[in-house]
Amino acid sequence: MLLGVEKMKNNKILFLYFIILLLIVFFEYKNQNTFLEENYIHNYEIKDNKELDKVIFSYIKKLDDNFTINILWKIKSSLVKKIKKKKKIVDKVKSIEVKLKNKTLCIESQCFKLLGIFLDKKYYASFYIQGIKNRLKTFKEGDEMNLSIKIQTIDANRIIFKDEKSRREWKIQLFDINSSKYKPKEFE
Repeated sequence: MLLGVEKMKNNKILFLYFIILLLIVFFEYKNQNTFLEENYIHNYEIKDNKELDKVIFSYIKKLDDNFTINILWKIKSSLVKKIKKKKKIVDKVKSIEVKLKNKTLCIESQCFKLLGIFLDKKYYASFYIQGIKNRLKTFKEGDEMNLSIKIQTIDANRIIFKDEKSRREWKIQLFDINSSKYKPKEFE
């Protein structure tokens, strides 16, 4: 009878040991997966570092020059990555003539005069445009004004325009409060 009780105790201990071992393996595997997922979430950007390339290529050049080391270590110079110099091709983009004066933005020959900014779930801007049939037009963020000029952002007091083909930006403020422009009246 005692032998059967001891066997049961040993079986229970082995079963408990096996369960604990499974739990440890499960939690370690779970932690390892979350660690890998956390690393893959980030977007890494690889940039060319010319100084680092000079250092690396100085060692590669030494490997190419020293033929005996290449034979001893079985290094083939053809396997070493060589980067060709890239030629920069600059596309000549015809710049659009844009003039900004007070609250009027002129793109080529068409002028847009800011009438106001209003809020209807989003900010909208109303413009008076000369030379078209319906002279009043309303724009929202992302709308194209003319050619490649788009409205980037509209705030309560300002509008920022951006040229899609270049980095140029223009800003119009609805109210320009500059106290240095105004002088108090002089009384006699």
